[in-house]
Amino acid sequence: MPALPAIWLLIARNGNGGLVGATFFYLCLYPCLRHCCCLCVAAQLLLGSPAIAAERNDLRLVRSLREARLFYLAGELCRDKLNQSDISPEDLNVWTGERIQNEVALARQLPPSEREARWNTISETVAEYEQAHSRDPRLIVVRMQGALAWLTRAELEVERLRVGTTNDIDDVRQKLRETIQQIVELQENAQQLLRESYRAARRTTETMESSELLALQGHLVFYLAHAYRLQAESYPQASADRAHAATLAVAQLQNSVADQAPAVVVWLSRRESIICQRLLENYRAAAAQCAHWLDDEGLPDDLRGPLLAESIRIAIDQQKLDEAATRWETLLQQGDWLKQSADVALVGVECRVAQWQAAIERHDESGVSRYQQLASAAVRQIEQDHDAYWLRRAEGLLIESATSQSQAMAGASTSGDVLVRTAEGLYRRGQVDEAIATLDKAVTALNSGTQDGTASKDAFPLAFQAAAMEHERNHFAEALGRFRTLALQQKTHPRAAEAHRMAVLDAANVLREESSNDNLRQYTSLLEEHLANWPQVESADTVRWWQARLLQNRGQYLAAAESYLGIRPSHPNYVQAVLAASDCQLQEAPSTDADRSINPAVFSPDMARYPTTTLERAGRAARQFESLWQSHRGQAALSKAALAELVSAARIRMRFGLGDYEMVWSELSRQATDVSQNESDGGALARKARLVLIATAAGVQRWQEAHQLLLDTPELTTPELAELLLAWESIGLGHDTEDARRETAQLRLDALEHGAPAVQSADAATQRLFGIIKAWSLADTGRIREAIESFGPWQAALPDDGDIQEAYGTILSKSPIHEVLEEARDHWRTVANRADDGTPRWFRARYALARTHWLLGDRERAREVVAFVQALHPQLGGEPIAGKFRELLTQLELGP
Repeated sequence: MPALPAIWLLIARNGNGGLVGATFFYLCLYPCLRHCCCLCVAAQLLLGSPAIAAERNDLRLVRSLREARLFYLAGELCRDKLNQSDISPEDLNVWTGERIQNEVALARQLPPSEREARWNTISETVAEYEQAHSRDPRLIVVRMQGALAWLTRAELEVERLRVGTTNDIDDVRQKLRETIQQIVELQENAQQLLRESYRAARRTTETMESSELLALQGHLVFYLAHAYRLQAESYPQASADRAHAATLAVAQLQNSVADQAPAVVVWLSRRESIICQRLLENYRAAAAQCAHWLDDEGLPDDLRGPLLAESIRIAIDQQKLDEAATRWETLLQQGDWLKQSADVALVGVECRVAQWQAAIERHDESGVSRYQQLASAAVRQIEQDHDAYWLRRAEGLLIESATSQSQAMAGASTSGDVLVRTAEGLYRRGQVDEAIATLDKAVTALNSGTQDGTASKDAFPLAFQAAAMEHERNHFAEALGRFRTLALQQKTHPRAAEAHRMAVLDAANVLREESSNDNLRQYTSLLEEHLANWPQVESADTVRWWQARLLQNRGQYLAAAESYLGIRPSHPNYVQAVLAASDCQLQEAPSTDADRSINPAVFSPDMARYPTTTLERAGRAARQFESLWQSHRGQAALSKAALAELVSAARIRMRFGLGDYEMVWSELSRQATDVSQNESDGGALARKARLVLIATAAGVQRWQEAHQLLLDTPELTTPELAELLLAWESIGLGHDTEDARRETAQLRLDALEHGAPAVQSADAATQRLFGIIKAWSLADTGRIREAIESFGPWQAALPDDGDIQEAYGTILSKSPIHEVLEEARDHWRTVANRADDGTPRWFRARYALARTHWLLGDRERAREVVAFVQALHPQLGGEPIAGKFRELLTQLELGP
């Protein structure tokens, strides 16, 4: 098929003769646009400039985009051109018309519910042009484009009336009256401009020639006739109003076929006249005219199909249905008319639907079944060969007939395809309840046909569609029930897991609408049900992701980590899942007091050790991540998945002081360049990898490198700073020498200074943590007085916080000054007395009190404290605190 710009070259070179060829060429491209788009082409001739503009790349491009139905791109190009500050008046007129044509073409392709925005755009475009260019001699051309748009809108509404997709007859007729009035006003405007043209002494480049205005008048006569014909169709058959409007149309058409009329108008008027005679029930005259023009050698090929379709419609309107069907079938044998002409394809649907309706009226069940299948096949052919405009018209006929059957012959069966198309049509009309009921009927019919009584696989997509309709209108509870029932009834269906995933999604929507325990249990149960029935399908990983996030939000960190790690590497969220799993491992807190780890805020080689059960769990988690990563070990460049696995293992090792930092440092330092590059792109994984690299540098005692990496890391967030500090504390406690612990403590102080904005923006609890870390780090670097001064405000402000008071006592005990140790002794006595007997804090406080007595040289009082504890609790609180008591007793026996 030639490119669209050829149309405009044809017009430019051949005048009206070229216009005829161009018009019907455009009909071939866009048979759905029929009259109005043909006339839009003709109207462009009246601009005077298209012959020149046709050779411009920008106009050729926008028309090619419209030819390819890339309406939104074409619209963007029109807007860009119209927004140019240096656009000429001539180009402004041309591009305004292009924009209107584009909106009209787009509106035809859209469903009725989405067209209003296009009409509004056209109305605003015309109004803005009229206001800004009220003295433009070519203003009438833009107004004519607007009138064509309203004529198109009216035609679309009349087509909806024909198939019953709208019942607002008064609104349709009002639109037609407004359109007719606009065309009449344009005729008067054109007549006035013509008189002025005759009187003008000379013509400027802006004014229109009298020949242009005469051609414009000829087109307006046809537009008015077309509007009257549409008005006739809006009235009941054989009514006086229909006859009156059709007669007015015929009168106008007689003027439009005068000798001076353009050829395109002549041929379109002849077809319009045939339609009007059919509406007036002058079938003999209509048939005679149709036969005459079909035999005319001058009939353009592109109009032959529409005229053949009219000849069949004449037979249908006379209820000569067998004759109409025979003509159509014969026509199909003579050529590939179904593809060549959308009108011929549509009249086939009209014929089959008419036969179907006749069978309904006769209560002929076999005829109903036969003709509904033939009608459905004809619709499928249109769906295959033509665009959305024609498909909607065909489906509208099908739906109307199916609705009629359900009312007149409720017991008659309807094919699944017809029911589905009926349901889709009802849904587009907004009749959702009726659409769902129609689908349910189709599902029931298909399921009843199975021999063993099981659900039919053919019914699955229909039931899925019904559930999806409930979902789309936000009836989440109803959609949930439908999706779940469907999935469980046909567990082995290829889309069963997808249906159940939608049930899970709707359960989440129900929970979002009403956060209740019942809805939460329902959501949780559906997550588990999905994984129990379809653990290996692709959607299972998405469900695991949802389940893990729910568990994490509920504080069930270990269970959440397990769900995260069940997600396979092929899932797009795998990297996030691995990192989230390590987050959960770090957030997990043992549930019982006996297993509860010491608060990480209590940083002391003597006290801040995690219980054995916690360390064992952390070790298992680290090894699990490492097992995922081992196959990538030693690679020059790690994938994101492998890097996430390595980083997650390292985070756990550092937080819990599990060692093996050399391995982590060796692997990550080789990836340092890639990590830095990815971090600059904002990658969360690369950021975490960098933090692990910084923390691990302290683990391998590369103090200068750790310090430099820290300074090179911009804008630490509050969570990042907290994780880094806690990792360094655990790493520091694992060092064998005081020098190493001192260096690690200094890194913590450097991090707090570097991350000062993160400290300031932290919440109260996190600021308390940072304050404790700072005080303890000062103590570890030997700056005891500064540590006490730093910690004092926290201790005074939170007298009932056992962790704070315990940490403060530990810092006091580090001082070599006698007066400070006395304060430490008194402080530990208070902490011990306030702690519940037999709790971990009670044992730690009693041990610290005894040790402080010893540091002060009061060996007897130290022995008394240990003896008191041993009398009440012979096991001395169990390990590891019992070992510290025994070690202290040994020191007391050995003397100073």
